[in-house]
Amino acid sequence: MSERGYLKRVAKAGSELARWRHYIEQLGRPGTLPPTDPLVQPRIFPRMEGLQTPPWRDSNQISASAILEKAAATIRREIETVEGSQHFNYTGGILGSGQWSVMPIFVFGEETGPLVFSKTLFPKTTQTIRSLPDVCDTFPLADIIFSAHAPKTRLVPHFSWDPFRLRLHLGIRCPKNCGIRVGSESRKWQEGKVLAFHDSCEHRTWNDSDETRVVLIVDVWHPDLTLIEREAILACFRKKEIRSALMRSRAPLALQPILDRKFAELDTSDPLVAEYWER
Repeated sequence: MSERGYLKRVAKAGSELARWRHYIEQLGRPGTLPPTDPLVQPRIFPRMEGLQTPPWRDSNQISASAILEKAAATIRREIETVEGSQHFNYTGGILGSGQWSVMPIFVFGEETGPLVFSKTLFPKTTQTIRSLPDVCDTFPLADIIFSAHAPKTRLVPHFSWDPFRLRLHLGIRCPKNCGIRVGSESRKWQEGKVLAFHDSCEHRTWNDSDETRVVLIVDVWHPDLTLIEREAILACFRKKEIRSALMRSRAPLALQPILDRKFAELDTSDPLVAEYWER
């Protein structure tokens, strides 16, 4: 950031980006980071001062929720047309038992279908997602995926990467004996309804039924971030070198060379990268 001009650009914004500049400075001095909370510990990027992180949010207060719920039947029809062989099995350390498969709609800030399958797999779902207020479809740390838990699948308690987002779960197929705990409170999904929570808080899920549970995961920006803070954060993580480094720790191996080529291509044309970074 120092060598390529990003910090200089952030400093020029003055008070509008003072909180973000302070956060970046703290990353370089770990002893100055905000106090930790046992239940709020994002794994890579720590808490940011001024961002409130209650485990659960009222989904009725999130504008994107009503749009997703209205489109739920259409979204369900689209996911049911895709073969299971096109999904990616998730084998990360948070899988306690069973099988977890995902179909990313956006991955590391790019639409998956055109990259991997040369077409948009879910045109109506993708259109709905792009229309959502505050959606993080271009943010490399965000997830916008269909998530399927096979019967008897459990995820162990875990935290997300960062504190910059709010996570929405739209229930698509929700059998009984399934649930999610965020912080100390557990809830159950309902088909066609949205749950909203901060995944920087400790959370775990379970499917103790004999059926597959499916939800659509959509990340939106944290409500406490200003528009210019969102822009600066987005510009930071869309830089090719930063995006590629993070991608290697999480993306399936088959996707990594495809994403690397895309990141390199966009690095010369992305307007936010051009605004915040020196060539």
